[in-house]
Amino acid sequence: MAFGVFKAGLALVLAHEGTERDAYIAELKKALYGYLAPHVDTGPAVLA
Repeated sequence: MAFGVFKAGLALVLAHEGTERDAYIAELKKALYGYLAPHVDTGPAVLA
Protein backbone atom coordinates (compact mmCIF):
# COMPACT_ATOMS: atom_id res chain seq x y z
CA MET A 1 0.00 0.00 0.00
CA ALA A 2 2.63 2.57 1.02
CA PHE A 3 4.78 1.77 -2.00
CA GLY A 4 1.82 2.20 -4.35
CA VAL A 5 0.99 5.60 -2.86
CA PHE A 6 4.65 6.65 -3.08
CA LYS A 7 4.97 5.48 -6.68
CA ALA A 8 1.82 7.31 -7.79
CA GLY A 9 2.79 10.43 -5.85
CA LEU A 10 6.29 10.42 -7.30
CA ALA A 11 4.86 10.43 -10.82
CA LEU A 12 2.81 13.53 -9.93
CA VAL A 13 5.78 15.27 -8.31
CA LEU A 14 8.02 14.65 -11.31
CA ALA A 15 5.37 15.85 -13.77
CA HIS A 16 5.01 19.30 -12.18
CA GLU A 17 7.20 22.27 -11.27
CA GLY A 18 7.28 25.14 -8.82
CA THR A 19 4.58 25.66 -6.23
CA GLU A 20 2.43 22.90 -7.70
CA ARG A 21 5.28 20.43 -7.17
CA ASP A 22 5.77 21.66 -3.60
CA ALA A 23 2.06 21.13 -2.92
CA TYR A 24 2.21 17.56 -4.27
CA ILE A 25 5.27 16.83 -2.12
CA ALA A 26 3.52 18.13 1.00
CA GLU A 27 0.39 16.06 0.28
CA LEU A 28 2.45 12.94 -0.40
CA LYS A 29 4.29 13.37 2.90
CA LYS A 30 0.98 13.80 4.76
CA ALA A 31 -0.54 10.73 3.12
CA LEU A 32 2.45 8.49 3.78
CA TYR A 33 2.87 9.70 7.34
CA GLY A 34 -0.83 9.27 8.05
CA TYR A 35 -0.71 5.70 6.79
CA LEU A 36 2.60 4.65 8.35
CA ALA A 37 2.59 6.48 11.71
CA PRO A 38 0.18 4.09 13.47
CA HIS A 39 2.25 1.12 12.32
CA VAL A 40 5.61 2.41 13.57
CA ASP A 41 4.35 4.25 16.69
CA THR A 42 5.89 7.65 16.01
CA GLY A 43 5.26 10.96 17.69
CA PRO A 44 3.57 13.95 16.08
CA ALA A 45 4.54 14.78 12.52
CA VAL A 46 7.05 17.50 11.78
CA LEU A 47 6.64 18.16 8.07
CA ALA A 48 8.70 21.15 7.06
